[in-house]
Amino acid sequence: MIFSPKPTTGSNIFKGDGDKWLADAIITVEMGSLTRVQDNEISDYVSKVGQNLVTYSRASAAEFQFIVLSDRDERAFTPGGGRIYITLGMLKAVQNEDELAGIISHEIGHNAFKHAPKTVTRQLFWMTASKR
Repeated sequence: MIFSPKPTTGSNIFKGDGDKWLADAIITVEMGSLTRVQDNEISDYVSKVGQNLVTYSRASAAEFQFIVLSDRDERAFTPGGGRIYITLGMLKAVQNEDELAGIISHEIGHNAFKHAPKTVTRQLFWMTASKR
């Protein structure tokens, strides 16, 4: 993995299972109710592509879930905690599996670098005027 950057430490108060707790909280508060696709074939395909990519990432030891939403908007996002969401709209927009792999890899990178918990940690420090 010579071309794969090593994640930096940075401030993160959400350690261990705190990362998954935060992901649940973000989804509950910010995203409202999300509707999963009922088609197991689509979900299984996206999960297989995602799991294959995880094995070659800096987050290869982490547990990931790939969730396909019935939303028509073209979106993919992660609240952290190894959860990656992709919409049917995004799946319809990609031209091939390579583009899908690029989108999923991007979200895996957000998880590997702990972007969601680090961002929330910074926001909490700013709200409380703490310096870290």
